Amino acid sequence: MNGVCGTLSILTSARYLSLSANLPGPVSETATRTLYFAHLLPILGFGFDALDGKVARWMGGGSMLGQEMDSLADLVSFGVAPATLAFTLGLRNPLDLLALLLFVSGGLARLARFNATVALIPSDASGKSKYFEGLPIPSSLFLTSMMAFWVKKGYHVSGSHGALPLGTMTLWGKQGGAGEIHLVSLVFAVWAAAMVSKTLKVGRRSPARTAMLISGAQVVRERRSVTCAQNEEGSHTHVNATCSTHVCASVVSASNIVTPCVGGVFSYPCLHRT
Repeated sequence: MNGVCGTLSILTSARYLSLSANLPGPVSETATRTLYFAHLLPILGFGFDALDGKVARWMGGGSMLGQEMDSLADLVSFGVAPATLAFTLGLRNPLDLLALLLFVSGGLARLARFNATVALIPSDASGKSKYFEGLPIPSSLFLTSMMAFWVKKGYHVSGSHGALPLGTMTLWGKQGGAGEIHLVSLVFAVWAAAMVSKTLKVGRRSPARTAMLISGAQVVRERRSVTCAQNEEGSHTHVNATCSTHVCASVVSASNIVTPCVGGVFSYPCLHRT
């Protein structure tokens, strides 16, 4: 349902554009309600996203398919939908589009990195990660709420003010040309940088308890032990490595492959002890 809400927000924004195009006067009440509804849908999507997570943890875990579907839905609802809303309100200059492209790309990179490294981030007793590396993409709901406020105050191309807040700046060329940018579009570019940041830790509770060392083929895990069996070729395989409050992972130093523990029991290549 999260992805459905995000997709419907995009389509509702398109409907607003069709209702407000080439009008001799102010937009109709129907068009304004449509625009508000487009802003509401990502927030509803966040509610469904949180509910999905609670249900998955209540049922004792999830699956790799569910994790990937969740990330794709997040990209639609919290990446593409807010960028579409910003375009609808007036961020349509070439440099504005570049900022929105960076925003969506940053969200995509953030989700991809989370899926690849979530197994290395310590979790609490409920199975949630203790912190996020980079700004989580659902934080874009702040931008969605901010744009809804602009709509209420009439700060958009079809509103009473006829323009977005803070105005524009011309970096080169003439006013209204390719070198003009709306200053508010820089907020989306900064948001993209915060999402892909490796130094920004969000929601970290106890730095002393979340330290994890990865060096070559050595991984330090909190309170985890596994059983290894050696086969005839001399390689090792973890046998019945169970998942409880912590997520176990296999790290192959040559290719940085991370295999999360899903479903409670699995086997994967065993790291050589050092």
